[in-house]
This record gives sequence, structure tokens and C-alpha cells, in this order.
Amino acid sequence: MKVKRTEAMIQKSCMDWLKFLQKTKDIVFFRANSGAFQTAQGRYVKTGTPGLSDICAIFNGVFYGIEIKTATGRMSQSQKDFQKKLEASGGKYVLCRSVGDLKEVFPL
Repeated sequence: MKVKRTEAMIQKSCMDWLKFLQKTKDIVFFRANSGAFQTAQGRYVKTGTPGLSDICAIFNGVFYGIEIKTATGRMSQSQKDFQKKLEASGGKYVLCRSVGDLKEVFPL
């Protein structure tokens, strides 16, 4: 029986791979948190930039936006817009459906 990999599972594998790479390569990365929270007054406040990638990394002077999706997951319009802006400004956008996708971009 094949286990369905969730975005959280794929993201953890990708973060683990990037942490492993830090032992031998100069790479900086962080998990870009976004979402919403409710204040004590009951007001909802959105945080983060719409469409911002799940993981952001800098390697060899290049900014990488790493978006995590399941095998069937689709990018939202705000994610597609962010990808266009990032690539237009010289950054690289990586759509990861498995840690293998990330290993192709950041090999040992």
C-alpha cells in the first residue's frame, strides 16, 4: 500500500535535505510562514506575502523560491504571480513534489 505524501511530509523532507546540505555548502534557507491569526479583540489579521514560496533559499548569490505541492496539488494564482515576479527579478522558482525534485536543483 502506497502512502499518500502530504505537503507537510514533503516539506519536512526538503527542509531536512537543505539542513544536510549546509554541512558542505554555503546555503541559507528558511521556512516562510504565512497565514492568519485572531487578535484578542476577535479581529483576523493576515500575515505574510500572498503567493510567497513555502521555503526561501539563497545559494551562490541566487534567491530560490521553493514551492511544495503534492503529486496532484495546484499552484494558486497568487503563487503563479509570485513566480513570474521572482523570475523576472533574477530569482529561481522550484516546484517540489518530492525531495527528489529539490535534490536535482541542489545536488551534493
